[in-house]
Amino acid sequence: MKDFITNMFNLEPRIIHDIEIISSDNAVFAVISLRKAEHPCPVYKSSSSKTHSYRKRSITHSILNGLDTTIVYNQRRYICPLCGKVFPEKNPFAMPGRRISKYTILRVMNMLKEPRITFAMAAKEASVSVTTAERIFDTHAGISSMPLPEILCMDEVYAVLLKTSAAGYRNFDRFRKRVLYSLNKNSSIKF
Repeated sequence: MKDFITNMFNLEPRIIHDIEIISSDNAVFAVISLRKAEHPCPVYKSSSSKTHSYRKRSITHSILNGLDTTIVYNQRRYICPLCGKVFPEKNPFAMPGRRISKYTILRVMNMLKEPRITFAMAAKEASVSVTTAERIFDTHAGISSMPLPEILCMDEVYAVLLKTSAAGYRNFDRFRKRVLYSLNKNSSIKF
């Protein structure tokens, strides 16, 4: 059983201090603590094993189909003996500042390889929001975004009484305003 758990969370058995699995209807929580180890101070690079405090971090780890899997990680915070700076231990589950595991990111990216899979489908399968699935794709796909055009603002106004419509364009580089009174395709192209 312990081998299955260590494989599921991609951990070496020797670094696990304590692990507890709590399961409910459609959710699994893994409460994990790692063994104390020497960690370098980010400022002075001196190693420290003196514990300052603990912080519980909830990390979405979508490894099981149909079950929301969450890692509750008791992250140890160390204190540097030279400068007194408090710093966290290295997190083996997620990148710094993230609340989703590396495996969840990999799973979303693998699902999005299929052309028929939408962001909503991948998000539902991985138990993340659609916005998070889009952000994962934008960050890891390697496709750069297009630069903004020169025209930054476009607004459409309907004059109900005059039975006409107009589109206003504002060019912020030259501080000019133009109004196009016909919204058909040819007028827009000529504009």
